Amino acid sequence: MTDDQWEIFKRQIGQCVPIGKIQFEPLSDKQQEELLEIMQEHQNNTYNVKIIKRLSEYELLDKFYELLTEYLSTGYETHVKTFYLPDGDKIYLKENSAFISQGTTGLCTWSASLYLLEYLLTIDVSGKDILELGSGAGLLGIALARKNNVLLTDVSPLVIERLNENIAMNNSIAKANYLDWENPDSINSKPDITLCADVIFNPCLIRPLFETIKRFSNVCYISSTKRNQETFDVFFSLVKSENIQFEIIDFKSEWFYLPERDIVLLRLDLQN
Repeated sequence: MTDDQWEIFKRQIGQCVPIGKIQFEPLSDKQQEELLEIMQEHQNNTYNVKIIKRLSEYELLDKFYELLTEYLSTGYETHVKTFYLPDGDKIYLKENSAFISQGTTGLCTWSASLYLLEYLLTIDVSGKDILELGSGAGLLGIALARKNNVLLTDVSPLVIERLNENIAMNNSIAKANYLDWENPDSINSKPDITLCADVIFNPCLIRPLFETIKRFSNVCYISSTKRNQETFDVFFSLVKSENIQFEIIDFKSEWFYLPERDIVLLRLDLQN
């Protein structure tokens, strides 16, 4: 496998991209040793079994078969993914294997968060106070906390617990706090930037979300997968009814694997 192929392969394995989307080639011994380290990092036994079985048509180090035996005798409801960033840094996230788990969707990373992070890494947002609404597993906030003061928020105590785990795993200076959009008095903040990724999905929460954005935001970036056009239209009508200046950002993702592609990226200017 060439060096360029290997760099793409590592990113895909770390993010647990579906096996059918990955190009497999024979690995050098050095690449195999590094892959063993990656597998130890993200601790996803089900996924690692698929990788080893797929690579077994090539010559593999004995350590892979030792790991295969270990994986087949254990099971995990959670795993740790490794997200490689364009600048070479890595973010580790403990996530649940199921997209919906324990009554919340916030225990895994969604495409809209990856899309927004990739965009923000292309512009200068260094040295800012940042508030994220509905932070989920925390990729966006933890990545941006490398150069900013970031507060991650969510309404689910389980998600807050997971956020604190992931913050600690990355030795991040980000903070996590509870925030209910219907009763947002738990924090008092007016950050430079507010971030929302994949939060426009429940019609009952559109108005509380919108009011929370207005209350806390100077500038707000919203990344949303359009699963339901009517729900998205309701949010957009609120933006227009308040005469809030907005921009639909045209951005092409080239780094992360995005299972969902129909993503809209908005910038709201609420400073006036």
